[in-house]
Amino acid sequence: MYHIKKDKRSVQSSQAIYNALMIIAQDKLCKNISITEIVSQAQVGRATFYRNFDCIDDVLRYKLDQNLDQMCEKIKSFYSLSKDPISPSTSTTLKPILQYIYDNSAVYQVLVDNERYDLLRENFIKLIKDFWLSLCEQPNYLPDSVTKNFEYFLEVHASLLIAIITKWIKEDLTILPDDMANIINGINFKTY
Repeated sequence: MYHIKKDKRSVQSSQAIYNALMIIAQDKLCKNISITEIVSQAQVGRATFYRNFDCIDDVLRYKLDQNLDQMCEKIKSFYSLSKDPISPSTSTTLKPILQYIYDNSAVYQVLVDNERYDLLRENFIKLIKDFWLSLCEQPNYLPDSVTKNFEYFLEVHASLLIAIITKWIKEDLTILPDDMANIINGINFKTY
């Protein structure tokens, strides 16, 4: 688990460590990267690394959690501007998610390259849960079929996001986010 204090120095050190990992991960898989390499690239001491993180995965989790907060705000903003404010769906939530990932693709590229779908899943579950639970503050918002099976609802949506993002990143994000959202929204999943 990461444990970063809110002081300026800790935040700067954590960002330097993340940036160093992203540079090294362009040439090596994360499992082959040592903490020594990261701290050398970041120009911080090992003690600084361990003061903020327990392991390399924590550096990725830290960035994903930062992204999560920003992505959730982007979705809520997009949702509040949508033409159908009563029923958010894949069509109203997918576009801002894809746009955010497109604009901040480095960490997602590293996760896909390293097949760290567990970290993506963990992050997307949090994102979906936070977003939908914020909507649930409205009485009777979610149908009973979803509330009774909410964990399955989360898993299905997280898995779908992972599949879309994995394929998209492996194709070097050549399709623009809005076009990708339109492609996905055009697929009728009920025919299967």
